[in-house]
Amino acid sequence: MLGKMTFKRTYLAVLLPLTFVLSYLASLSPSLVEELYTKSLFSWFAPKLSRMTGVVPFSLFEWIVVFLLLFIAGNLGMVIVQMLRRPQQRKQIVMKQLSFVVVFVSLLCFSFMTMWGLNYHRTSVSTIAQLEAKAVTIEELATLSHFLVDRANELREHVDEDAQGITKSPNGIEDIFVRADKGYQIASSTYQSWEESTADLRE
Repeated sequence: MLGKMTFKRTYLAVLLPLTFVLSYLASLSPSLVEELYTKSLFSWFAPKLSRMTGVVPFSLFEWIVVFLLLFIAGNLGMVIVQMLRRPQQRKQIVMKQLSFVVVFVSLLCFSFMTMWGLNYHRTSVSTIAQLEAKAVTIEELATLSHFLVDRANELREHVDEDAQGITKSPNGIEDIFVRADKGYQIASSTYQSWEESTADLRE
C-alpha cells in the first residue's frame, strides 16, 4: 500500500515540471494559444465554471485562500505534534510532509495553468486590436487622463442616481449584466476581434 501511495505521489509531482514545460511551449506561439485555448477550450469551460461558482453570494476564491491558509497552519501544527510524540521518526515525518507539499503545489500550479494561466501567453491586446504599443510621455498620460475624466463627467449626467447621488440601474443590477454585451457589440465595429466577446456576462 505504501509503495502504491509513493508511486501516485511521484506521478502527481510530475505535474509541476509539466506546468513549466506547458507554459514555455505556450509562450512560443501566442496565436496557437489564442485559437486552441482562449477561443475554444477556455471559452467553453469558463462560463460553466462561472455559473457553478456564481451560486454563492461571495468571492469563492477569497474563501479558498482562507481555507488554504488554515489548512497549511493546521497541517504544520500536526507535523510539529507528530515530531514531538515520535522524535525517533522525525526524518520520516519531514520527508512525508515534503512529498505532500510537492504534490499539493504541483496540483495547484497545474490547475491554475490549465484553468486560467495559459491566457497570459495569448496574443496581446495591442496585436488583436491592431494598436501600436509604444512608450508614452507623462504629458501624454496626463492629457489622456484629463480627457477620460471630462468624458466620464459628461456621461455622468445621463445616468440615474438615488437620493445619495449614487448611480443606480433603473431595472436593477441584473439588467446591467444583460445589457453589458452590447458594449462589446458597439466596440466590435471598431475592433472586429471583440465580436466574440459578446457572451452574456451572467455566465
